[in-house]
Amino acid sequence: MIQISPGIQGLEIPQALASATQQIILHAAMYGNFAAPAPHATAIRSALAASPKLRLTAIRLAPDCPEPERSRAFSMLRKDWSEDALREHFAASDAFLSALEQDFPAQVRVLTRMELGAFPVLVIDNGLFWGSYAHASVPAPEGFWFSAQMDAQTLADWATHGIAHNAPPEQRAVFRVYAECLHATKETSTTQGHRT
Repeated sequence: MIQISPGIQGLEIPQALASATQQIILHAAMYGNFAAPAPHATAIRSALAASPKLRLTAIRLAPDCPEPERSRAFSMLRKDWSEDALREHFAASDAFLSALEQDFPAQVRVLTRMELGAFPVLVIDNGLFWGSYAHASVPAPEGFWFSAQMDAQTLADWATHGIAHNAPPEQRAVFRVYAECLHATKETSTTQGHRT
């Protein structure tokens, strides 16, 4: 069953992050809203400390990506913000991710993209959460957000071997979101690697 929420806060993301034991994939442009003292940062740190097998991959947008992608991305992320305000948000995001890499080097990797992804996605164990970007004064966290439970291993198998022909429509729709997240992970890992 897919849940729809007007705003990401209705999906209880911090609780999902805190209980993660296997994987967290964050596929968004920036994570300034996750930085301390936000509950997301506390939840992520708690989960990483409690579960040594937990792996976190964060995919971020390079704030210095080339034009015209930079202008396009900035206008979709925070349409009414000044460039200085956006850069401050990117700086907070980078500090947050850098601290996670430093404190949990065996568990955390941060990948950088030079273009905005199709939409923001979070994979938290068997939970999938996604929103949308838009040229609007209402930012992505306040847009509609969706969540679904999935069998992560099944989706990973489909990503490798192809989706099952008899997969029902809802599973096909969930796989489409999951595949976008995996595509971004593979694309950045082969072209950018870890940030320096």
